[in-house]
Amino acid sequence: MFNENISMAVSHGFLLLGLIIAIPWITFAIGRAAWNGKPKNFSRFNYWLVFVAAIGVFGFVFVYAQRMSADVRTSQYVVQTLLMGVAEVFFGIAGGCLVAVISYRPGPAAKPK
Repeated sequence: MFNENISMAVSHGFLLLGLIIAIPWITFAIGRAAWNGKPKNFSRFNYWLVFVAAIGVFGFVFVYAQRMSADVRTSQYVVQTLLMGVAEVFFGIAGGCLVAVISYRPGPAAKPK
């Protein structure tokens, strides 16, 4: 497929990018939206449910990708790297929803006209 060293460097760079940039930004975006009371039909309980679901999906995908034991020389390694990236996204969503549980502020009540 590719040279093993290049393939590993690209996949490790991809995972490091997700760890350093994607997860904090996803967490910040969800936490900031909750702080502003958006979406309007969400409550602390909804954020809690999304947190539990996202951490469950993260755990399943992460453990599955970890136990694939893919060799760098096969195309299965690309699938393993992509699954780790998906797991990072779900971890960011879970982190954002956990921040949202703490920082949620309901929006102002609608004034009758």
